[in-house]
Amino acid sequence: QPGINSPRTIGASGVPPAFETAGAAASVKDDSHDDAWFRGMWLSNQDFLRLFGAAALSDSVPRSGYHCVNAMSSNTNARWSLDETEALLGVRPRDDAASYHS
Repeated sequence: QPGINSPRTIGASGVPPAFETAGAAASVKDDSHDDAWFRGMWLSNQDFLRLFGAAALSDSVPRSGYHCVNAMSSNTNARWSLDETEALLGVRPRDDAASYHS
């Protein structure tokens, strides 16, 4: 996304309000449900670094085969579990979109 990675700038149009065109804004008139969905998937820069670092450097991650984990911050009302990610990588995301959004 252009600009700062903040849950305040998440919108159903897929771009922050400062970069939104009139057409994109009109296509998502009532986007409160979509905004909640996107905030539930938000991944902070700090959590990205923690998760990526653990995936690349952790001794707990098996080096054979492929592994797929869910990477998002520990967001209030998220619809997905981070339990398997934590079990494999040994780290749990810390940030929460709700603490950044007012």
